[in-house]
Amino acid sequence: MTNGSWITRQRWEKIHFLHFRGAAEVVRAALPPELELDLWENEAVLSVVPFRMTRVRFPYLPPFPGIGSLWELNLRTYVRYASKPGVYFFTLESNNPVATWIAQKGFGLPYANAKFRVQAHENHFAMEHQRADIRTKIQMHTLVDDSSPQEDPFAIWATERYALLNVRAGRVFRGALRHERWPLKSAKVDIFEGNFLSLVPGAENFRFCGAGSCERLDVSFRPFEELSTKLGMN
Repeated sequence: MTNGSWITRQRWEKIHFLHFRGAAEVVRAALPPELELDLWENEAVLSVVPFRMTRVRFPYLPPFPGIGSLWELNLRTYVRYASKPGVYFFTLESNNPVATWIAQKGFGLPYANAKFRVQAHENHFAMEHQRADIRTKIQMHTLVDDSSPQEDPFAIWATERYALLNVRAGRVFRGALRHERWPLKSAKVDIFEGNFLSLVPGAENFRFCGAGSCERLDVSFRPFEELSTKLGMN
């Protein structure tokens, strides 16, 4: 990418995926009506994704003070708009108020400030998260001797999307991502506690269906484009 074709570059580290499946109508009721819920085997999927963001850069600018590194926990699902697949975020929570403000004001994303305690050593990962009365506790580890799930159809479906979709005042925006294919490894969840899934009403009883991890991934974001205008659907 040239400087004119990206709006931020980042490195994601210690990325973990915890996937949950359940009734499509539960997630569909929480989605903006402009988006189509993408299903896996006729069920909705919610993913809880903790990770560390580093090396945040903007074009033509030196490293921006205050946002060089942060921990994030997000809750996402999988959607389509006019046949274009993407990821939709119900919340993205970070421990960096400056980065949260930039993401809210600059990109219109549902970021929120939260408190984190994280331990990440070799193949073991632990996170405690709190925002108001929303609490999360995660402990998991990468299965280093296990085969990679890269060729697993569900892992490909959930990760190889390269775009996020967002809706603001009925207008649909797509933010394209560029990165290598996810170098995923299998992971085992030892503890998942709290009420993070309750941010989607009715999802508390979704069942756990799999986990994965990735040590690092370098990512570039292209500028958001408005699909609803481009496709004549506003």
